Amino acid sequence: MIGGAYGQAPISPRATDPYKRSGHPTTFSIWGIAGIKKMDAYRRQAANLAALNPACDRVLWVEFSSLRSTPPADMIFFADCENGWRLYFSSAGLDAEKQKPKP
Repeated sequence: MIGGAYGQAPISPRATDPYKRSGHPTTFSIWGIAGIKKMDAYRRQAANLAALNPACDRVLWVEFSSLRSTPPADMIFFADCENGWRLYFSSAGLDAEKQKPKP
């Protein structure tokens, strides 16, 4: 397991496995290779943020929501936790999070 530091829930090792064309052909055709690479990076970031949320006991997986996302840039992700919590993240929110100063 990844994570598990004090105050951080563990992250399942397969929570953010990279998307492959064979498993997500429609997503690849809509978003393209560059979009998929961004998705994979956002999914890793969302997993880390979900792990920091006290409501999440263990991050099982983080997925892209094709129903809530709007090409070409508005991406929405959800992180599912073992205890049943589902946390949502937008690409805009994740970008803003990156801009925050580190303590």
